[in-house]
Amino acid sequence: MIERLLGEIKALLQDDLPELAAALRPAASIEDIRGAERTMGVEFPAPLRELYLLHDGEEADGTGLFWGLRFLPLDEVVSSWHTWSDLEEAYGAMGDHYSVPSGWIKESYINVQWIPFAEDGGGNHLGVDLDPDEQGLNGQIINFGRDEQMKYVIARNLTDFLQFLRDELKNGRYTVERDDIDVMWNYGEEGHFLDAIRNLSLPVIDPIPPTETMADNWQRDWTDNWLHLIQETYGNTRKFTDSRKIYLIGKALTDIGPLAQCTKVQELVLTGNEISDLGPLRHCRELKVLYLAHNPVVDLEPLAELPLLSKLIIPNTKVLSLAPLADLPKLRSLNCENAPVEDLSPLLRLKNLRELVLNDVTREQLATIARMVKLTQLTLSLADGVTSNDLTPLGNLKQLASITISNATLPCLDFLLPCTKLSELELQNTAIADISSVAKLPSLRSVKLSRCPNIGNLEALATSLSIDEFTGSFAQFSLLKDLFPRKVDFSTITGGMTKEEEELWLAHVH
Repeated sequence: MIERLLGEIKALLQDDLPELAAALRPAASIEDIRGAERTMGVEFPAPLRELYLLHDGEEADGTGLFWGLRFLPLDEVVSSWHTWSDLEEAYGAMGDHYSVPSGWIKESYINVQWIPFAEDGGGNHLGVDLDPDEQGLNGQIINFGRDEQMKYVIARNLTDFLQFLRDELKNGRYTVERDDIDVMWNYGEEGHFLDAIRNLSLPVIDPIPPTETMADNWQRDWTDNWLHLIQETYGNTRKFTDSRKIYLIGKALTDIGPLAQCTKVQELVLTGNEISDLGPLRHCRELKVLYLAHNPVVDLEPLAELPLLSKLIIPNTKVLSLAPLADLPKLRSLNCENAPVEDLSPLLRLKNLRELVLNDVTREQLATIARMVKLTQLTLSLADGVTSNDLTPLGNLKQLASITISNATLPCLDFLLPCTKLSELELQNTAIADISSVAKLPSLRSVKLSRCPNIGNLEALATSLSIDEFTGSFAQFSLLKDLFPRKVDFSTITGGMTKEEEELWLAHVH
């Protein structure tokens, strides 16, 4: 099947793009394929193996077999895989990533079982997914890479993908552009194929049927303000209700009823409105990221019905209880800054909570936080009366990689010594009588001080074996700049500088 499809593709392009077939390399051997599989610890699906038994990718100057995306030779597949594999530990979970459809692709930046077989030259790929999520299919074709936050199941398998390519060529859905030097080809008039997929019915060949809706009845109860907002921002109601990302910031919204029809939305930003009733959001069951800052929200109960919610931002709201969040299986990041929450105990039931932001944290809340042993990022300011002894239980957070402390006056930071994975420390508007103990933290790389003029024994940081980045005032930079026995990044200064100080700082960092 693969051989027949590829033959038809080459034949269809022979007149308009003869360079494509000419750039395809000779077949890979079965030994080459098995060697690549061993290196990556995977087994190629039969269609991918068959493709490489026909051609081992294309030459470096090839036009790109897949609508301009270059078919990678096996050695470059392995090289690209190594690059992503080396980055996985540090960056694999970085950022917010989304699967379309939900539950088909594991939502991360990097997965070493995504096998890149095509690339765009800018760090983005077509890949065979050998580690699908619960609803996905082993061998499904996906996009991933540097710029691909939204990941789509383009085809259920490589055979379907090549059939789609063949069928679209028959329908004339491609453009070829030539000049005196280069020749390029693209999907239809869409340009980059990885942009075009956002408007296709996916997976190709066998798309998922659209959810039945009440399209004819949607607008009957919508206010003129909503209809105008949708028209102005999205052009029409269909684009609005089909959107994966919706940003409605500072729109003076009170009623969010129309959002009940946005069942595909995955990222929703409602910052700076007048919303108190979240009821319509219970229908947004694919929602993963929700910003509600600066809204008079009190009750989070509707969010209990959002099984995929992973990030919730509720600063400057009127939320009193976090109990509705207690059973959210995916919740990973929560920001409750300036919300009148007192009881943090519901958060102890969140098995995946990794990031937490709170302010005016009390002694009792610190004791609860200390039991959230999977936290990796913690940002907090301390309530009046909290002492350094109250912070001691935070030493239980052995997975903590980043901590930010604001508005505190402390004798030392000894409570952090058990946190041996801590790599980033930030202090804001805080005074520390003796900071020397943090120099003993074996993984600490970055120290940032903002509005912290009263930091005692700062020079002891130069004895650290791991710190390679420091941010602070000019006076703090001046004290430390020549004390470290190695190069340290001082490229950021907080606070003002005189012209003479700026010249001294620039001379050092450059």
